[in-house]
Parts: sequence; structure tokens; C-alpha cells
Amino acid sequence: MKKITIIICLLVALVILMPSASRWLEIKSAELNCERFEREKDPVKIDSPSSPTTEVYISKATMYMTQGTVYFEQGYLNAAIFCYDKAIKLDPNLTLAYVNRGKVYSQQGQLDKAILDYNRAIETDSNNADAYRLRGFTYIEKGDLDQAITDCNKAIEVRTNESAAGISRQRSSDPSEADSYWVRGVAYQYKGDLTQALSDYNQAIKIGSFFHPAAYYLDRAKLYFQMGEYDKSWEDVHKIESLSVKVDPVFLKKLKKYSVSRK
Repeated sequence: MKKITIIICLLVALVILMPSASRWLEIKSAELNCERFEREKDPVKIDSPSSPTTEVYISKATMYMTQGTVYFEQGYLNAAIFCYDKAIKLDPNLTLAYVNRGKVYSQQGQLDKAILDYNRAIETDSNNADAYRLRGFTYIEKGDLDQAITDCNKAIEVRTNESAAGISRQRSSDPSEADSYWVRGVAYQYKGDLTQALSDYNQAIKIGSFFHPAAYYLDRAKLYFQMGEYDKSWEDVHKIESLSVKVDPVFLKKLKKYSVSRK
């Protein structure tokens, strides 16, 4: 009986310590992988991807940020934060590092930390539309719909002004302003302003996005369902299926049920 108790205690301790150990190993691996950056002079000379004979120089901060993005895309969130921390320490005005670290914190559910990073990004670049939009989405997750709408309004304003001025800025995520309308539409839908939500979803779909078209159609399908427009909801469902994306089965079941009951 005593041995069983000891084994159970060891297993419980292992379960408790595993997340911390996993985080430590992930960060240590990133630290070892990035050691080569420390040995380089700043800025670092690299080969141009488009022309091997051309010399290109980038800062160490940018190298850390780029590696952080690689880790983020691979799902190694703690390693990504380690790299973004390094980048920001080297260059406190590196806006994109704050934006990207904010996305990692948001994915981890650390919403307050994410908002702080988007705030810092905006402090370093008050015309960074991505920071406003991502902060707006985070405010939706926190339930502050009015602030979310305000942020999306600003993101749309920035993109509109850039287009009018013929300015092409680097996007940290989406190649157009479509996401800003989409996120604002979500906020309006949660607020119960279905007319404005529909207008924003329509605009997001009109502008188009390589990354999120199915999400736009799904949210509009759910909105049409909420409005009792079942035929239009089905049209969006079929559009999603044409994109080879699986539609939420719970939503499909509800849509089928109410469509049949109406007939």
C-alpha cells in the first residue's frame, strides 16, 4: 500500500511538473539554436534569397524576430516568445516584434499581455493597422465590444488613408483590410446590431482575403441563421464547402432543423 501511495505521488508530481519542464526544454532549445546570432556582428550579412551574389545586411533584432515567427508557425509558442523578447531587447522600437509577440500571448490566452504588446506596437507606430485590428479582436475575447469596434474603425481608417495616398505598408498578417471589417462585424453581431454586422461581413467578402474566406462566409451564414434567412445561410454553407472546408457540424444540424421546421 505504501509503494502504491509513493507511485501515485510521483505520478501527480510528474503531471504538475511536466508543463514547466516542457516550457524549459523549449526555451533552452531556442536559446541553443539562436547562439549563432550572438556570435555575429550587428548588422548581420546574409545571402539575398533572390540573388546569391548580392550581400544583404539585417539587424540581429530582425533575425531573432524572424526566428520567432518560424517557431510561432511551428507551434512552439514559448520559443517564439523567447526570440521576440530578444528582438525587443535589442530594438525596443521594433513594432512588428510587439505585434507578433502579442499574437502569441493571445493564442496562449494571456489577453492582458497581448493588449500591452499591441499598445506598445501602436506607441512605436501609431499607423499600424494590424496592431489596432488584433487588439480589437482581443477586446472581443475580453468582452469589451465598444473598444473592439473603436480599434477596428481605426484600423480601417489607416488602411483607407494608405490606399488613398498610394502607400503600401508591410502587413504582419492579412494582406488587406478585409479582416478589420470581419472583426468589427463579429463585435457588432455580439452587440446585437445585425444590420451593421451584415454590412461588415459583406464588405470583408467583397474585399476578399487569401487567408480567411471560409471564416467570413461561416460567420455570415451564422448571422443569416440568426436573422431567420435560412436560404441565404445555406448559400454561404455551400460556398464554404466549395472551398473544401468542413462546416461546423453543430451549426449544420441546427440549420437543417430550422430549415425543415419552416417548411
